[in-house]
Amino acid sequence: MNARESFEIAAAREHVFNLLTDPVLIPMWWPIIRRFEPRRGGRFELGADGWIIAGEVTAIRQPRILEYTWRCVEHPADRVPVTGVTNVRFELDNGDESTLVRLRHGAFQDAEQARTHAHLWRHYLTRLKEVAQGKGS
Repeated sequence: MNARESFEIAAAREHVFNLLTDPVLIPMWWPIIRRFEPRRGGRFELGADGWIIAGEVTAIRQPRILEYTWRCVEHPADRVPVTGVTNVRFELDNGDESTLVRLRHGAFQDAEQARTHAHLWRHYLTRLKEVAQGKGS
């Protein structure tokens, strides 16, 4: 099972890619970034609301592809994390004066995990879109 999102951002693909990969810019749309090394084999660690997620960049092709592993290393005591490692993949394509962003996160063990992650991604991707379009920070 995968969580999937697809949407347009009225911004250049290079700008969106930089927001996804630059450790200085990531906190503009993802609140807690402890580490992000934008290279294949690079490590990252991010979090929000008591969660800490860690992983490794498995593919990066500027300005089109970003892919990394996703593993929960810390979580709130009252929540059950997804066990094991999942994968996140962003694909960015040029549109007419915009960028088409496609996200796939999986493979999850069941549909509920995929739905939960899709909901969380929608929240953070809305923030990404607002920042990319100059409407938030």
